[in-house]
Amino acid sequence: MKGKDHRKPFRFKDRGRRIGSGDLSSYDPRAVQIAHLRLAILKAFYSHREDLNRTGGLKTKTQAVREFVDLYNFGMILPQTLRKPEHLSRSCLYGWDAAYRKGGLRSLIPRYSWKSKSGATLAFLKLFPKYTKITIPGPPKRTAKSDVLSHIIRQWKAAPLDGPLVLGILYSVGIRKGTQMKRRMRMLKHHVSPMTKPSLDSLNAFVVDCLTGLVFENHSQIVEFHCKKKFEWQPKTEILIRPLLG
Repeated sequence: MKGKDHRKPFRFKDRGRRIGSGDLSSYDPRAVQIAHLRLAILKAFYSHREDLNRTGGLKTKTQAVREFVDLYNFGMILPQTLRKPEHLSRSCLYGWDAAYRKGGLRSLIPRYSWKSKSGATLAFLKLFPKYTKITIPGPPKRTAKSDVLSHIIRQWKAAPLDGPLVLGILYSVGIRKGTQMKRRMRMLKHHVSPMTKPSLDSLNAFVVDCLTGLVFENHSQIVEFHCKKKFEWQPKTEILIRPLLG
């Protein structure tokens, strides 16, 4: 005969300043609002991962999380004005994902208390139109402009955009051969930044010049611009374009 199970059932520590017990209406409205914002971020991540699995872009969850966090922090995934938090980390996204799978929306309610309950308004996220991604192997070089243009023409099938847009560029710098493994790991964890030539402004000027006339008509259409250099195993350049309404 099996003994009695004395383990306590799993419960989340709900401290969102509850007024009573029951459904989410018993929580502070601002706590529920943040839970919905976190859920919108998770839904955007699930959609992003499905797109990658469908196209065969990335294989592991770690790679998908890393790319999604970069896109979110660049403002390429969700609206800039309604984003909360402003900066997203991979550990935070992992925690929300695990909590949501176990406890649903209730588990995404923040665990801190509110000083007051007045002035709370609910605002739910609406996703922007999906971005378009162009990948160029290796760093962009002015001496190989024809190769860069051929990659852009091959991947951009639409007509040049004529409205405002957001542009993000991720430069993945390769690691030199002969680098010690300890330093390589620090580079891949982004503890060491690439401070080598060409500079970031010259790279941006060259890429924008290549995109002009093919992806957009004029570089003055860029109303928001994000760029970053980082070390990766494979050197490449990722260009992210997202059109705006208005």
